[in-house]
Amino acid sequence: MWLSRIPVLLAVALWGYFAFVGFEGIAYIASQHAPGYPNHAQREYYAYFPLAMAVISLVLLAVSFQAKRGAAIGCVALALLGVWFLYMIPYTGGI
Repeated sequence: MWLSRIPVLLAVALWGYFAFVGFEGIAYIASQHAPGYPNHAQREYYAYFPLAMAVISLVLLAVSFQAKRGAAIGCVALALLGVWFLYMIPYTGGI
């Protein structure tokens, strides 16, 4: 059962880190007082989406302590990590 929590913990750590970095980046951009920055799409992509994924990962972690379906929870966590790889393509400027 504890092996299925490893991908969940990894998803929580990755999405939590990117949510933290996103909010810090948005705060830094806002402190420069440039007109039009940060816009809504930047806030959504760099801060709110990683935060939502981190919350989903945390809920999945909480469910993993209650449920007896470790393999299914591990598969969902791997899907969250797959979404992270897709998220990183435009985040880093592409391939």
